[in-house]
Amino acid sequence: MTQQAKHTPVPWAIEGDIVTACNGRLSIAEVHDHSDTSTSHTEAEAKANAAFIVRACNSHDALLEMCRVALVLCEAEIVRDDTHVADRLRAAIAKAEEGE
Repeated sequence: MTQQAKHTPVPWAIEGDIVTACNGRLSIAEVHDHSDTSTSHTEAEAKANAAFIVRACNSHDALLEMCRVALVLCEAEIVRDDTHVADRLRAAIAKAEEGE
């Protein structure tokens, strides 16, 4: 039986043009500026894409957990009265938006 590979642990970060993990010891991806080709990607857009990848990867587990919690509460018709869940959802969304 073959074991499925797991992704490199988060948090990931951006160091110059490289998306890194393991406190900068492992290169995950390199940001490329394609402004010299027929595509319209600029350096700023390439860096924004790298930042989005890092935010998405670093917040994935928290967002998934909160989606599962929200689903359970919605199915139980509890979510309207539970401000703690709303606070946790806000924190997960902030993490995704800020790239913590």
